[in-house]
Amino acid sequence: MLPLVAACCVQLAVVAAQDSCPADSLAAGASQAYLQKFDKLSLTYFDGRGLAEVPRTLLVLSGRFPGKGFEDVRLTRDQFNEKKGSGDLAKNLNRVPILNHNGEVIGQSAAISRYLAKVFGFMGSSDAEAAQIDAMCEHIVDIKAAFRKVVPYHKKLTDDETKEAMKVWFDTPAAPAIEGRKERQLQWFLNQLEPALVGDGFAVGGRPSLADAYLFNMLAEHAPELDAKGEPFGNLSATASALEGYPKLLAVVEGFKRNPSMQHYLATRGKMGF
Repeated sequence: MLPLVAACCVQLAVVAAQDSCPADSLAAGASQAYLQKFDKLSLTYFDGRGLAEVPRTLLVLSGRFPGKGFEDVRLTRDQFNEKKGSGDLAKNLNRVPILNHNGEVIGQSAAISRYLAKVFGFMGSSDAEAAQIDAMCEHIVDIKAAFRKVVPYHKKLTDDETKEAMKVWFDTPAAPAIEGRKERQLQWFLNQLEPALVGDGFAVGGRPSLADAYLFNMLAEHAPELDAKGEPFGNLSATASALEGYPKLLAVVEGFKRNPSMQHYLATRGKMGF
C-alpha cells in the first residue's frame, strides 16, 4: 500500500502547489534547489536529441531542468574527440550519452533511462509494473527497428524511394497478414499496443512512467527547427493521423506533453542540432 499512499501524496502536493500563494511557490522552489545542491547530475551528449532526449525528459519530469537541477553537457565533435580516452568517456567505451550522478558514471542510453526512472519513481509501484514498463519500452525498440528496415540509416534514398518507403510505413493496414510479415508496419504495431493500455491516460500504473516517455519520444516529440528531420518517423502529420485511430495511445502521448514540466522544457530547450 505504501507506493499508493506515496502516489496520493504526490497528487495532493501538486494540487496544493497549484492553490498556494506565490510566496509558497517561491519557498517550494528554493527548498528544491537547496536539496539538489547535494545531488549532482550531469548528462553528456552532442547538441541534439538522439539518444539523450529520453533521459533529459525524465530529468525534467522529476523537476530538474538544464542548469537548474542537472548539467546538460552538449559537446561539439571536436570537444568529443578531445575528451576521448579520459574521464567519464573512458568509462563508457568512449561513447555518449553518459550520466554522472554524484561521481558514479553510467553509459548506454537505455541503462541511463532505466536508472533515472528507478531513482525518480518512474518504474511503477511494483516489480510487476516495472516489468510491464520494461516490456513496453522493448516494444518501442522493436517498432523503431521495423521503421529502419523500411527507411535505413546511412542509406541515401531518392525522392521516389523515400515516398514509397513512407507509404509502406504509414499506409500498410494492420490486417490481413502479408507474406513475410510485411503487414507489420506502423498501423500493425499501434493496433497491437492499443489493447495493452487501460485507457486512463498512462501506459502503466496510472501515473507517469518511463513507458510514457518512450511513447512520447517515438510518436510526438519533434524539433520544428529541423523540419521533417525533426519529426517522428520523418512526418509529424502522418504520425499524428495514424495515432488518431488509437485513442488510448493518443491520450498517453498528449497527456505526457501537457505535463507542466514538459511544457516548460519544450518551450525553452532551444534549437536542436538533430
